[in-house]
Amino acid sequence: MRVPRALFAGVILVWAGLGVCGSLLLERYNATPGERGPVPPHWPEATRLERTPGRPVLAVFAHPECPCTRATLEVLGEIAAQLRGALDLEVVIVDDVADPDRGEIAARARAIPGVRVVIDHDQAEAHRFGALTSGHTVLYGGDGALRFAGGITDARGQVGASAGRAQITALVRLDRTDRDRRGAGATPVFGCELVAQEQSVP
Repeated sequence: MRVPRALFAGVILVWAGLGVCGSLLLERYNATPGERGPVPPHWPEATRLERTPGRPVLAVFAHPECPCTRATLEVLGEIAAQLRGALDLEVVIVDDVADPDRGEIAARARAIPGVRVVIDHDQAEAHRFGALTSGHTVLYGGDGALRFAGGITDARGQVGASAGRAQITALVRLDRTDRDRRGAGATPVFGCELVAQEQSVP
């Protein structure tokens, strides 16, 4: 049985239309930032994360199964190489799956020279630092004041130059103690949901 030419053409048009719509939706999703909670303006006393007085510290919050976070960690590695030991680096992985310390994200983080990996039990640190999206990054200066909060990629899964990376490298090189009076730098965060947004910060 031969398929009428008009029907065949119609099927092709529908298939092409669905492909275009799918591509547009994916592009829109990749460019849509995640949520972010309030970030403390000064280093919290109760945190398990480590800060050396007088040295900037950069902390990245990650979900152990977020594919977008691979790009964030790649950019983090580039920041670490660019700043060559000028700051402390921490990657905080929420314990949303069994044994997050053995997953790919933890292994990628540990491959970055100088990174300390922290498993965030009960997501207490994520709540403390306002992290709701995987890839949420905070920079605190040597004086403990917030310098930057946001993402270090310009879209989900995108590596290379980004507004967040540029701000962080510039701020670490300056690290002026009066920066907090002029406000901290900020960029959108692109990644998977990190913690349930209805939960409150302790």
